[in-house]
Amino acid sequence: MSEQTKRTILKKALAKMGPESLVVRLNTPLAQIQAWINGQEAMPAPKFLTLVDILGAIDETLPYGRRK
Repeated sequence: MSEQTKRTILKKALAKMGPESLVVRLNTPLAQIQAWINGQEAMPAPKFLTLVDILGAIDETLPYGRRK
C-alpha cells in the first residue's frame, strides 16, 4: 500500500476519532502522527495494521458498518 494511501486513511481516522483518542489508541504521540500525515516519516506497518483494526472496530459498532 502506498504511503499516500496510508496518510489519507490516517487523516480520516484523525478527523473521525479526534487527536486525543487516536493518540491513546495508537499509543503514539501526536507529533509522531502528524509526521506520518505530513509525509515526514513513513508509518510503520504494525501501527498501520493497528489503525485498520481500530477503524474496523469503530465501523462494526455503527449500523451501516456491520458485516453480514
